[in-house]
Amino acid sequence: MKRSATAAALLVALLALAAPMPATAATAPKGYIGVNSSWTLTPESYEQMAAGHVGMFRTGWIFDIAKQHPGDPYDWSNFDANVEGTARNGIDMIPVMFGIPRWISTERGGTPLGQSEGEWKKYLAAAVERYGPGGEFWMENPDVPYRPVRVWQVWNEPNSRTWWRPKPDPKEYGKLLVLSAKAIHAVDPKAKIMTAGIVAHPTNAAAIEGNTYLKGLFKSKAARRATDYVGFHPYAPTSNEVERQLESARRVLEKSKMSKTPIWITEIGWGSVGPKNHPLIMPEAKLETEFAKVLQMAVDRRKQLNLGSFLWYHWQDHPDDICLWCESSGLIDYSGTAKPLLEIFASIARL
Repeated sequence: MKRSATAAALLVALLALAAPMPATAATAPKGYIGVNSSWTLTPESYEQMAAGHVGMFRTGWIFDIAKQHPGDPYDWSNFDANVEGTARNGIDMIPVMFGIPRWISTERGGTPLGQSEGEWKKYLAAAVERYGPGGEFWMENPDVPYRPVRVWQVWNEPNSRTWWRPKPDPKEYGKLLVLSAKAIHAVDPKAKIMTAGIVAHPTNAAAIEGNTYLKGLFKSKAARRATDYVGFHPYAPTSNEVERQLESARRVLEKSKMSKTPIWITEIGWGSVGPKNHPLIMPEAKLETEFAKVLQMAVDRRKQLNLGSFLWYHWQDHPDDICLWCESSGLIDYSGTAKPLLEIFASIARL
């Protein structure tokens, strides 16, 4: 691909980071930096991720994909491909357990609370039985490197009305978190439970600011006990603002008796194509510069802010019916060709 002089110079500087560094320099543990994807992937996609030093892969394991009709057996084929692709390439699989089947509700953002709780708990248990330690998938596929799923994220962005109807409510999400943790731990007592990714500054009507939502959620002792990791989405126009959001969230957790609980950045991103006035869209050269800065910040301040992951949104450019900036935020383009962003990612992730 053609690159601007600025981008080329930036890459030269960043690639120099791969050289041996002083013992005092901040480096991330293996697997700390990863990506998201909601797009169809091939076995070659995971190989390309591994070559780019992707350590974690996060995607939604939508209930409706696994069971489209009542009484059907679970269809694990899509999730099997995720687990096989990541395991064969030394990547940790982070599933987002999310959604309710259309035979229960067709409303986007509908939740399992109420009459569908039983089906939701069965779904969680079945997923852990298949992909957790000693699970069915591993017995059926002994040639796949054993890499069971140990971290389960419960839901996605519940402080946004897009994903929690009729309107966000931290107490109601806390109920879902607690009952989900119980269902998962009944199968794998050592599994780690992560909250949904809380958006720092959601923009739609009836949304709740991230810090306010975290305060409300962790007023519940049961919710605190159920949480091993806090998912967080610090979307912001600049890397400096991302850092400020993380600092603010950490202060909230300290006041909520969650000072030792790691924050996982399970989504963060910018795009280069779309409305010029959108805060998450910027020219490619600026995006590359900010991307390098925010990645390095997440490495440099990992211990101080107690960060458990940095997962870019997302792996590959693709159409998105609700997120315009997301269509151009990939590390690779529509055709699968690497962008300069992937070289920047790899230069920092491999340190």
